[in-house]
Amino acid sequence: MTFSAVLNSCSPVLKTACALVAALAITAAPSAAFAKDDISIWHTLKGPSAKAFSDLVEDFNQQNLDSHIALKAFASADELKAQLKEGKLPAPQWVQWSAGNPDDLYGAKPNSFEIVQEFLGAKSPLSGAASAAATAPFRNSKGKWVALPLTAAVPVVMYRADAFEKVGLPLVTQFSDWRELQNAAYKLRDSGFSCGIASPNPAWVHMENLSAWHSQPYTTKDDGADGDGGQYAFNSLMHVRHMALIMSWVKSDLLMTGDSEKALQAWGSGKCPILLGPSTAFGEVPESQRSQIVITQMPLWDEVAKTQGKLFPNGDGLYLIKPANADQKKAAAAFSAYWFKPDVAARWHQKTGAVPLTLEAQASTKKTGFYERIPGWGVISEKLAAVKSTLIKPFHFAKRQQVLNAGDKEIVNAFDSGKAAKAVLDDSVASANAITGAGVADTNTKAAKAKR
Repeated sequence: MTFSAVLNSCSPVLKTACALVAALAITAAPSAAFAKDDISIWHTLKGPSAKAFSDLVEDFNQQNLDSHIALKAFASADELKAQLKEGKLPAPQWVQWSAGNPDDLYGAKPNSFEIVQEFLGAKSPLSGAASAAATAPFRNSKGKWVALPLTAAVPVVMYRADAFEKVGLPLVTQFSDWRELQNAAYKLRDSGFSCGIASPNPAWVHMENLSAWHSQPYTTKDDGADGDGGQYAFNSLMHVRHMALIMSWVKSDLLMTGDSEKALQAWGSGKCPILLGPSTAFGEVPESQRSQIVITQMPLWDEVAKTQGKLFPNGDGLYLIKPANADQKKAAAAFSAYWFKPDVAARWHQKTGAVPLTLEAQASTKKTGFYERIPGWGVISEKLAAVKSTLIKPFHFAKRQQVLNAGDKEIVNAFDSGKAAKAVLDDSVASANAITGAGVADTNTKAAKAKR
């Protein structure tokens, strides 16, 4: 198909994106020389999300008959990393890994990964097509995204409408405050549900995003923007008050305890009708039940903030191992072009709850009526589309993911031990500053700041 044919087949709202994809697809079309075992993606997706990804890759294979992508699933990121380091299996082209923590992955295969934005090239139309919100977790200190966004998520409140209706709760599109959310959890618990709320990734939700959502500092020195030497400081009165609320939920059997995977399973099974966590938990719900899902933004402590602040996405990306030959390079370019296609990005967003990769994907999703069928998503999506900064705080913090992982462990342990809220946060802050050497800003902070 010619460039003009591709362009003329698009609807007016998608003309720009189609032109971008057509341009790259034509210049980087895969040749007939591809070796099937040279092109693979290693991933750790599970359940409906794994099925959705498999379907899209199969669609890619059908559209690119001269090439073929094979998928290899792993039970955990640790298993994937061990196999990559061992090197006995044929090396993949793309590897799923958590945002903000690529050094751990790179250590398994030193100097073997591309910075995806640089791989695409400064003149690539795809570099400008990606949304700032989707790529933010994957940007390095120079503002370039190092991976294709895969499961980039934002924290939301997500609940099952059928459970609310069963116990006589109104279907709200926004909880007025944290107390209203708590009252709904009480009603669900008293009506026979084993827990009201599941909250995976607690440090990301209740430390980092709580700060951003209420426009409160997460660190000193303007969240690292005022130069080196800043420290984590998420133990203010607001943070302590909020953590005390969360701890009271645990004591009252309102909140599911355990690690993030256990919390996601409790939500996906319907054991906990309310999720306070990543939007990609939508992908844990069977297709037949998704019409019963309502998504809302997190509540506010109105004594702290009257208006909503920012959201800090997080999740996994697809990291690119440096192509060994021209055919592999063409394959990587072809898959990148495919992943950016408006219909592909829109399908992935709708199937999994991942942040829309492009504004065209958001527009395409809106046109299908998806945001009307899943109340609340449209509001969140519009907010994400408005994000313009190429370097969103605190993504240039040193060792961000390690800090979040340590915070998760501290909070989950406190759920079991009954540790006081202030002690939880004080110890988490001390641990975070120890991990980063007491300074959260990258050594390239000045350069990062100049790019804002």
